[in-house]
Formats: sequence, C-alpha cells, structure tokens
Amino acid sequence: GAAQVATWVVDPSYLLARNPTCEASPEFKLELAGYGPAAFKMILVPQGASTFRRSQGRGRVQLKCFSPVERGVAPVRFSIAVQAQADAGGGETFTHDFARSALWAKEHEPVYLHAGAAVARQPGGRAARSVVLIRLEVLGGAGCT
Repeated sequence: GAAQVATWVVDPSYLLARNPTCEASPEFKLELAGYGPAAFKMILVPQGASTFRRSQGRGRVQLKCFSPVERGVAPVRFSIAVQAQADAGGGETFTHDFARSALWAKEHEPVYLHAGAAVARQPGGRAARSVVLIRLEVLGGAGCT
C-alpha cells in the first residue's frame, strides 16, 4: 500500500525565543496491526543540553504512544527525516516495540533548528517565517490515520 506519513511543522524562531525543555506535536493516530488506532505524538527535545538555546538549536525527535498497547502487537518500523532529507525521501530507519515501552527516544542525527529551516513565502515573495518540517514515515507494523 501507500506510505503512511505524519508531518509536524516546527517554527524555530518561536521555539528558540520561548526556549522550552521540549515541544510536542499535535496528537495523531497510527493504526497498529493487531491492535487498532493508537494515539501518538512526536516530541522534540534539545540535544546535549537542557534547552534549545543551550543546545545551539540542535534537537532530536522522540515518538510517544499514549494508548495502552498490548504485548503481541507488531513492532513499528519507521523513519524520521527533517525537510532537506524528507525532500529526498531519506531519513534514518528505526524499529520500536511500543508494547514494551511507550517512548521511543533513541539517538539519531540531530534536527538543526537553524540549518534545517525552510523559508515559507508570503504573496509578493516576502519571507513569512522559517519552519522545520519533521516527517515520520511508517514502513511496517502500522498505518497512519
């Protein structure tokens, strides 16, 4: 079937100005094989520091399941990419068993809030804001709804 994808647009200037210890995406559902729809969020945390300013705009993505997934549900295979990598269809691939642990927080290539930003344009060609697009693609064990 077609690839199942969830995306999250992050505004780096807002994130760096507010300087939280983490930022969460809106909730989205993944249809887990043998379970049904489960609620998830992507979470962006500073890499190697307590805040995004202290990490110099480097972060990493975590994936958290908010539904009580039972043992026996197939592990989910997925990739995470930032705008530049997502455009090329790339990204690192991971597998996680959400029945064992609700939080996937493995080390991976950092998200650069400055370098990974793409400029959204307003009519007339003026820059509206910089954004970072984080893309989660499910490769097996689930589908996105």
